[in-house]
Amino acid sequence: MIRSGFGIFFGGLESVGYYPSLSQNFPFQYDSNFPSANCVPGDCPTNGQTLQAGFSTALNAGLANFVNLPGFRSYATKTQTPYSEQFNLTVQHSLSDSTTITAAYVGALSRHLQVNPDGNIPDQVVPSGVNEQTLRPFSQFGGSSLIAYVGSASYNSAQVTLERRLTNGLSFLGAYTWAHALDDAPTLLGGTGQSGNRNWRLLGFNYDYGDSLIDVRQRFSFNGQYELPFGTGKRFANGSGLANEVIGGWAAALIFRVQTGQPQTVTANNNAAGTGTAYAYQNFNPFRTGGTPTSTNTVCATKTRTVATWFNPCAFSNPPQVIPVINPATGEPNVPGPGQILANAPNVLSAYGPPDRTSVYGPGYNRVDLSAFKNFAVIRETSVQFRADIFNLFNTPAYGQPGNTTGGGFGQITSERFGGGSGNYSGTAGESPDARVIQFALKDLF
Repeated sequence: MIRSGFGIFFGGLESVGYYPSLSQNFPFQYDSNFPSANCVPGDCPTNGQTLQAGFSTALNAGLANFVNLPGFRSYATKTQTPYSEQFNLTVQHSLSDSTTITAAYVGALSRHLQVNPDGNIPDQVVPSGVNEQTLRPFSQFGGSSLIAYVGSASYNSAQVTLERRLTNGLSFLGAYTWAHALDDAPTLLGGTGQSGNRNWRLLGFNYDYGDSLIDVRQRFSFNGQYELPFGTGKRFANGSGLANEVIGGWAAALIFRVQTGQPQTVTANNNAAGTGTAYAYQNFNPFRTGGTPTSTNTVCATKTRTVATWFNPCAFSNPPQVIPVINPATGEPNVPGPGQILANAPNVLSAYGPPDRTSVYGPGYNRVDLSAFKNFAVIRETSVQFRADIFNLFNTPAYGQPGNTTGGGFGQITSERFGGGSGNYSGTAGESPDARVIQFALKDLF
């Protein structure tokens, strides 16, 4: 049997958080700070602002004297509807009366996705030592929020499924997926191991087109249920005696899944381009050992895929630091040193790192859950089910992502994958806690 399908699905207003919310759009509202000098715990001056006086002191002195680089929020003037074109081609074959195998290609293309860059970012590389505020398009404002409908994404996958319907007490479903997801639209509310767009005014958004945060290259899952052949209506111990009550009617269920890790962008810690995010350069396979230490990576890995060094820090290096053409202190032309580049160099954009995203994949995980259960008839259609469930049967740890910024902690894993918190994947309560858990339950079925 051959099946195919195609559809276009349209998006709507997304949850973009409080800051770039449409209801907070410029010019109706903007953010600013009223800083206090020398503020330490237990001793924080108020600049004359109190609950009783409010903003009277600031207003009398001139509000502009108190405002510190307000930031505005804005949407693109032309609102566009995000949409996704989704398509598939599936071939299915029956291996027996109860078992089928299915092979499929599944893909999707998404356009006009929302992205949230700094709307007031300078339209040039900011050399080291130069105040980027003077180069912003609106120099009286600080960093600001823009929602633009320019993001794109793609997903392509090959999927194979083997399924057996319940026959002779056995049913199962096994599925394998090879896939690749790419985008240039970071998650609006952020995500672990994800950086925002680089300088979109200079590079464009497509310069950041690369592995998606959600990309999982390979995943296999298997679930099955088996009714033991003992008890009433079964092959063995099928009487109504004690043997049926003790060993009859039991069933077991198994869920197994294993997958490769997800990517995260590798960012530089030297702010080489002066403004915006900069990605590190990859020098060789990050899971290879050895290499030459750099100024930001003093120790090269002798073993990878460990908690201490998931990947080799020496596989990456910072982009070149941009310096002014003329030394402001001496008025003489600057001579770039190691790891430096002049602001008028032909390859000055190399300070932002290479095109696409510099990504490294973190650890995958595997998990086995096992259940055993039996129904006891009570009266008429009522029964009681006893069950024992073991989550993470083999107590396999699931590691979080390694440090992804060059410098201290780069390549180290300091958290677990599930359970929330800083550096973790949150919102996966079905996998939390990470350690083995055994539970017993009685269920009244009526």
